[in-house]
Amino acid sequence: MTIPSYGRAPCLSLLGRAGAQGAVHHQHSAAEEHEQSVEYEPREPREPVSMTIPSYGRAPCLSLLGRAGAQGAVHHQHSAAEEHEQSVEYEPREPREPVTMDARRAFPCWDEPALKARFTTSIARPKIISSLSNMNLVNRESHKTLKNYIWDHYAESLPMSTYLVAFTVTDFHNMSTNNFSVWARKEALPSAAFALEIGPKILKFLEEYYKIKFPLPKIDMIALPDFKNAMLYEAGVSATFDKVHVAQVVAHEIAHQWFGNLVTPSWWRDLWLNEGFATYVEYVAVDAVEKSWNITEICILDQVHNVFHLDALNSSHQLSVDVSASEETDAIFDKISYGKGSALLRMLNHILTDEVFNSGVTDYLNAKMYGNAEQKDLWSALTTAARKKGDFDADVAVVMDSWTLQTGFPVLTVARNYKDGTVAFSQNSPVWWIPVAYTTATEKDFESTRPKIWVKERKVASNVTVKKDDWFVANIQQT
Repeated sequence: MTIPSYGRAPCLSLLGRAGAQGAVHHQHSAAEEHEQSVEYEPREPREPVSMTIPSYGRAPCLSLLGRAGAQGAVHHQHSAAEEHEQSVEYEPREPREPVTMDARRAFPCWDEPALKARFTTSIARPKIISSLSNMNLVNRESHKTLKNYIWDHYAESLPMSTYLVAFTVTDFHNMSTNNFSVWARKEALPSAAFALEIGPKILKFLEEYYKIKFPLPKIDMIALPDFKNAMLYEAGVSATFDKVHVAQVVAHEIAHQWFGNLVTPSWWRDLWLNEGFATYVEYVAVDAVEKSWNITEICILDQVHNVFHLDALNSSHQLSVDVSASEETDAIFDKISYGKGSALLRMLNHILTDEVFNSGVTDYLNAKMYGNAEQKDLWSALTTAARKKGDFDADVAVVMDSWTLQTGFPVLTVARNYKDGTVAFSQNSPVWWIPVAYTTATEKDFESTRPKIWVKERKVASNVTVKKDDWFVANIQQT
């Protein structure tokens, strides 16, 4: 095919090399000054495909950064003005625009999460602006045909899904600490200092938390102007914004470098694993580096309580939801996937204990590294870790499927008989596996959150007895 283009502009060279699961091969080169075109040459499977991708106009600044949450797209274009009088303008997009498939806007590809490849990116841009991509810059050279243009050549990436391919061409400035950099407009750069301060601390904690080293040579965080959603998580590139919120966003996106990038859902039905896990871990990570904030208590208000309002509506949906096409995925980038997902993972962490939960997550990531997975793979890894410890003999999949494959939430009724001191539990229909941690006036134990009773039927007559004058508190720490 041939697609005409006009004028001088930055050119992109993106070479993909197939991984084990499929081919996504692209190479782009600069065309002649006034006769730019895109050429596609079909070849045998597993061989590279060459083409030229032009831009329009003079020195546009492009930022293509994958996708965000439910309220806005992360496909942005910023326009640079004349040399020495540059400005950056944000081009808003419709908030419900599907944003999981932006890679197909940049280059022909099978734009689905299960198809991973290695990508080598080269970008031709004017000297007065700069570029970024997922990997580190390995070479820079003058453009042979376009005056005052530079080619930036980036290292080959690790295997990743197409929606994680990222590149920017902007007039932003940066601050750096070792392999960590923040980028922003010149006048806004000082406000990004806190992100640069806390980012390396969170990265170090998460390497210890996952017990897997961050696999890339650098991280660039980009503060985009007028960007409604701060949620970007392309491999090696993240975005930021204000202090507690900045810390949460940084932690959320760095968490995705493992949960989402290193291991990616096979299909969008398990999107909640990406977003729920990153949302939960953002509180864990920020609490680890800023203890005085007590942010894990805020998690209960922000996530657990908030999501109850939405999940009680008829319009709610189950966490693991069937998606027949990528175009439908934007509808599930919502509070259910983020908030309910994080609340359930928090609940599961309390059921299994930190030691077992973290061990199972690390085993899962190591087993599926640079590949794809489904929620059942995580449940299997957690079940194995729990049985090794010997403290949990149930199947995690059986427990969690009742929460992820049903819409809404159970209502648990606790009934005390003050005459004989017994306590009975009942739930509404349908039936869920409900963990119940409790304490009494005699015990006064508000730290132990492991379930003492499982309510997995409509009614459960427990062997719990409480003295007539004692108080009884269930659902310790709202787990």
